[in-house]
Amino acid sequence: MSQAPILTTERLNLRPFEPGDVDGLSAVFDDLEAMWDVLSIPGMPKLPREVAARRIADSGRGWQDHDAGFWAITLRGGALGQAGR
Repeated sequence: MSQAPILTTERLNLRPFEPGDVDGLSAVFDDLEAMWDVLSIPGMPKLPREVAARRIADSGRGWQDHDAGFWAITLRGGALGQAGR
């Protein structure tokens, strides 16, 4: 598979990450209490924007190489989150 499949419901979309998602995903990683497990991974950057950029890049490679990665979750109202497979 070359990229994450796109899944759509009435309220949300799961889609591949796009380069423009870095700002929205940075807000997710800005919650240090919620993201302590990700930020504690050895070698993981400590700045939310750098973590987001890395997650997006790693996810694209994961879908291409292993048929697994993360989706961008967008609500119809525009909020951004993530989910993985």
